[in-house]
Amino acid sequence: MHAQIVTPDGVLMGADMPPQYGGVPQAGVSISVTRDDGAAALALFERLAEGGRIAMPYGPTFFAKGFGMCTDRFGTSWMVSHGMADH
Repeated sequence: MHAQIVTPDGVLMGADMPPQYGGVPQAGVSISVTRDDGAAALALFERLAEGGRIAMPYGPTFFAKGFGMCTDRFGTSWMVSHGMADH
């Protein structure tokens, strides 16, 4: 399952580890953060990726004005996004 926390800066969401990822620390954990401000979202993504690994560079997608995926230097996977894409 997953949980969501709404903060003044945006939304923080986490999910548990599906059984197929058992045994590997942090393998089934991703934290999703949404920011209202695009510059703040990009800055957060860059700080989280520093010393870690970028899985998907931050940029526009079909569903968000900005979105990126990375693993921080501690092994936690992050998804950072900003705004809904205009269709």
